[in-house]
Amino acid sequence: MGLYGWLTLAWIAVIFLGGAGAFGRAGTQRMIDRLQHTPWVHRLLDRYHGELRAAWHYVEFGALSLVLYLLIHSRWGAGPWTWWAALVTLLTGTVIAYLDEKRQELTPGRQFRWHDFWCSIRGLAWMQLFIAGFALTGA
Repeated sequence: MGLYGWLTLAWIAVIFLGGAGAFGRAGTQRMIDRLQHTPWVHRLLDRYHGELRAAWHYVEFGALSLVLYLLIHSRWGAGPWTWWAALVTLLTGTVIAYLDEKRQELTPGRQFRWHDFWCSIRGLAWMQLFIAGFALTGA
């Protein structure tokens, strides 16, 4: 397995570890509460806690979209961008996002959240749009 394969597996592991109980809403709130000695940081993170959690789905699945696309395109792609490699990336990423949410449903203190699932899908899609735009404009 090449570099892109290992990067993809490593990032999937990061996603699934992030779905553990310690990183649920209560767990991340405890992390934020440890910052009470810096009031402005604590207030900021506490106020935007939900938005930051949603944004993390965009980041983690956007990164997955990138490494998965690089893996698929490096093996079977031709030219700077291929629609079918993007489609396979989106479908594979969607399955991983669904399995991640399902696994969270089985974790004590966690649940399957459709909102999180759709944030993950949007992260996958935005990265594919970025890759396509970058590749097709020759930037």
